[in-house]
Amino acid sequence: MHHHCCVNTERACALGPKLASPLALNLPSEGANFNLTWRHKTHLSRQPCFWLSGRRFEEQDFMKMEWTQCIICQQTTPESLRCPLNARGADTSAPAAYASFLKNVAHFRELNSLPEPLHFGSDITVDDLIRNRAQWHKSCHSQFNSNRVERARKRDRDVTPESGTTEGRRRRPRQSFEMTICIFCTKQDGLMHEFRTLGADDNVRFMASDLQETELMDRIEGAGDLIALEAKYHLACLVGLRNRHRSLVRQRETSKDEPANVKKFKARAFAELLTNIENEIEEGTFCFKLASLRHLYVTRLADFGITSEINKGRFKEQVLNHFPHGQEQSDGKEVILVFEQGMQGMLKQAFKLDFEGDALILAKAARIVRNEIFSSSGFNFDGAFPSDCQQKTVPTQLKSLITMLMKGADLKDQDTVDSQACLTASQTVNHFMYLDINAICHALGKDRSTALPMFHSFTGCDTTSAFFGKGKKSAWEAWNAYVEVTEAFNNFMNHPYMTVTVNCKQFQLLERFTVIIYNKTSNLDSVNEARRELFSQKNRPMEKIPPTQEALLQHTLRAVYQAGIWATSDQCEQKPPTPEGFGWTLESATKTWRPVWSNLPVASQACSELVKCGCKSATCGGRCSCKKAQWKCTELCSCQCE
Repeated sequence: MHHHCCVNTERACALGPKLASPLALNLPSEGANFNLTWRHKTHLSRQPCFWLSGRRFEEQDFMKMEWTQCIICQQTTPESLRCPLNARGADTSAPAAYASFLKNVAHFRELNSLPEPLHFGSDITVDDLIRNRAQWHKSCHSQFNSNRVERARKRDRDVTPESGTTEGRRRRPRQSFEMTICIFCTKQDGLMHEFRTLGADDNVRFMASDLQETELMDRIEGAGDLIALEAKYHLACLVGLRNRHRSLVRQRETSKDEPANVKKFKARAFAELLTNIENEIEEGTFCFKLASLRHLYVTRLADFGITSEINKGRFKEQVLNHFPHGQEQSDGKEVILVFEQGMQGMLKQAFKLDFEGDALILAKAARIVRNEIFSSSGFNFDGAFPSDCQQKTVPTQLKSLITMLMKGADLKDQDTVDSQACLTASQTVNHFMYLDINAICHALGKDRSTALPMFHSFTGCDTTSAFFGKGKKSAWEAWNAYVEVTEAFNNFMNHPYMTVTVNCKQFQLLERFTVIIYNKTSNLDSVNEARRELFSQKNRPMEKIPPTQEALLQHTLRAVYQAGIWATSDQCEQKPPTPEGFGWTLESATKTWRPVWSNLPVASQACSELVKCGCKSATCGGRCSCKKAQWKCTELCSCQCE
């Protein structure tokens, strides 16, 4: 184990001229072995330094290790800590990150070139790191990666032995910045300050790494502590670095808190702004004030109800990233984006139709819109329609696409709110359903495809009556259970407006089909017998038993009349018979058609008094079946509705 400390020969007055050559200091080590090795390190003062290594120092620090802090620097900084055990898919039994880290540390120790002093010894194992859930800062851990090890090895190979010595070795001086220049702008003019505040070195390195300012990072990477080197800086340069970093942190916090809709609106507004710039360039405008472009962008965001502040610097970078041939010019007051005269031709050439590229763009746009349509919850009706109900029923990306199709993508051509035409078209697309009729007919087969219109009219459509409480699903299941009724459906379709009686074969098939709709296990063929069985044995209420045979006949006549109209729809001029006799009758007073429910006589008073509804409480709230049938509740009813 080696722990290094630097002794400046100029300031070590106690040692004086004795440190003129490699030697070993006679220090009271109490059994610890200390070695003092000559290292000519080129710092700002350009004075040779000595590196003191000792085993006992590291063991003492290891005992004081704070595992809740970074195991490398043991300091609390604004940078977040990372634990390899928390990584997605990490092997918690022996994560490779710990093993790789300790391997690189061992290499650095062999080269006697640790990037910074460590607080643990060489006997630490991966199990120790796992047991204590060791964590580190990303910037600290990056100093011990494989690339740094290779650099250290290269520097070690460049070392040449000094004449007359076998123990001491001198390294090639590393390139460093001059102590008379500002480490940020590398200029010498103006008043400069020295780093004196504790932690200033760590803060500068952290901000430079977070901002990815590679030039600054290269200058200070291997230079050592900025305070010890008496590094200089302009106050304005340091303030500028802090402001840029603060702005970056705010942007990250804002982007985390922004809802998905806000991000989508910002992306849409920026795309419209880029389209506006492209259109202006094609028309011969090659200079744009950055303030004007930003004003257009902010105004468009305000149309969407977004009032967040837009950083000028990042906005400029966003625009220039999309127009790499544009140039930034400034007269001290205004920032202007300038495009060369030949830019117009280049853009036109770039905007030429590339069919493969266009197809990929369309496919991507369709995928984005489809994903949002399928994931959208839509509008939940709660008894009222709020003013923004139309906007809520349509996904944001779909509205953006429809608006761009209708008005183009230029920012100046957009409405402040979504137009009614956009909402109507978007709702049409959102709720549009395409059914392949050929595929349906192929799956059903010829017989069922022909019988389908009659099945639809018999089980209830807009112009016919329907079976109470029995929808298309129940009727379809009954058709699958009793396929013989297909013959009757086809007969009515092949012979439009045919006469139907209770004794004809087609009606008997429909009667059996009706019984199965209400009771799939029944063996009865007559609806009257099924009514008696369900009412007496299974105690079903009146509205849940089949209609009478006479009522079913009138219903069948209405279904046959409607199916006949559909069957003759391919004729140039249809001549359907009068609805009279097909379950309809003409009211002489009002001259309107009304359905004939049954030709049976009205039930006697005695029979009516034996009927009761299924209400359980005294107040049913208007859901009483007697009331729906326009009857008065009898003494047997519990609710006694008037």
